[in-house]
Amino acid sequence: MEIGLFQLENLALTPAHFRIFDLRAKREPVHPGLDRLLKAALNVAPDQVIKCVQSERLPLDLPLILVCEDGGESSKLVVQLEALGHINVYFVGGGVNGLLSEL
Repeated sequence: MEIGLFQLENLALTPAHFRIFDLRAKREPVHPGLDRLLKAALNVAPDQVIKCVQSERLPLDLPLILVCEDGGESSKLVVQLEALGHINVYFVGGGVNGLLSEL
């Protein structure tokens, strides 16, 4: 499922448990507000996300949020994670670039 800045901000403000994966190769500052939202993200290469999720034995219903540079890599991984049984998998539409355009 695709989410945007509004949904990401709301998740960050709730006490709900979720995991954010930042798939960007270079985790450089982009904007103070976005950097604050992404600081809790685990920086993982796209080809390592599934291995990471499995090694941590994350519950199948734990919300997983994937963000990359433009939304391409993260949207592909959503399909793969759902095929493994994860039911709350989200990607940021347009990635970091999409978030910046919503500011």
